Amino acid sequence: MPANLCFVKRAFVDHVIILNGNPVEWAGEWSYLGVMLKSSKLFDCSVHDRIKNIHRCVNSILRIDGRSNNLVMLRLIETHCVPLLTYAIEVVHVANRDERRQLRVAYNSVFRKIFSYRWSQSVTNLQLFLSRPTWEQLVERRQIRFYARLLHNGDNSLARVLLPR
Repeated sequence: MPANLCFVKRAFVDHVIILNGNPVEWAGEWSYLGVMLKSSKLFDCSVHDRIKNIHRCVNSILRIDGRSNNLVMLRLIETHCVPLLTYAIEVVHVANRDERRQLRVAYNSVFRKIFSYRWSQSVTNLQLFLSRPTWEQLVERRQIRFYARLLHNGDNSLARVLLPR
């Protein structure tokens, strides 16, 4: 039986619920459709696994002997690694501000590693020069495309619920 999460003001559940004669297991985190949901006061998602996975993916590509030029490496990483970070970002809300910052830092670290920027240097101008979106632009574009597809497909009830007001 899957674990249950609680999204309430009081995140601690101190009672046992019996379902079909079995106690219901409560969990602090639970993976659903590739998104790690967290039990908390608000609906929230964890991004730690995403960040760990993108670093692994980037490092495996950058470890290739006879490395190609930087733009080829960037394209490989954009194709194979960045989707690990952006999966369902159109609808997933990361309530924790520090975790939202960690997503941006992980995305920017791709550019820092490929183009040998120091951690203290901004990569925004590099991204713009290469016609690549910043993290905020990437998320915003994906959200706009998602909402446009919702409206185009005629599912106005779902669009009304999900569209920001």
